[in-house]
Amino acid sequence: MHRRETPLGSAPNRPGVRRRASAQSAPGRASLWVLDGRLLAVVLGVLAALGLVGAALSFVVDLFVAPWRILTVDVEESLHLVASAIGLAGAFQLSRGVRRARVVILAGLALNVVATLLFSGPNLGRPETITPLLTWLALAVLTVLSRRADPSAERSPGYPWPPP
Repeated sequence: MHRRETPLGSAPNRPGVRRRASAQSAPGRASLWVLDGRLLAVVLGVLAALGLVGAALSFVVDLFVAPWRILTVDVEESLHLVASAIGLAGAFQLSRGVRRARVVILAGLALNVVATLLFSGPNLGRPETITPLLTWLALAVLTVLSRRADPSAERSPGYPWPPP
């Protein structure tokens, strides 16, 4: 009996079991440039948490030290605070594999960009304004290119901790 050759990297099918077309990887797709959703969720979550802490501290310090800034600079900082909270929620959703997580993350990044463009318009050429804008743009591109995390691959229901 002649045995069928299988290409390198793929497991042979058992007799009577067909592979689904959706289970095959797309030929020519550059998987090196596609970021895993869980890794991106960790990166975005850490950055959003740092932004949340920084914006909150800045807002509280300005509230007590320079209350006249509340209607000017603090409006932008408040928008960055809200954007960080939205980004943190999106990172949690992305780590759980929720479909709309990318939309939430992109909304938070867009709010950061809009707040910076509205309130820091005269300073757009300065490095401390351009660097965050480029970072938010890069994070948006990575978010769009990332693969969605599979929530069923994490662990079985009813077993809330990793097996020994």
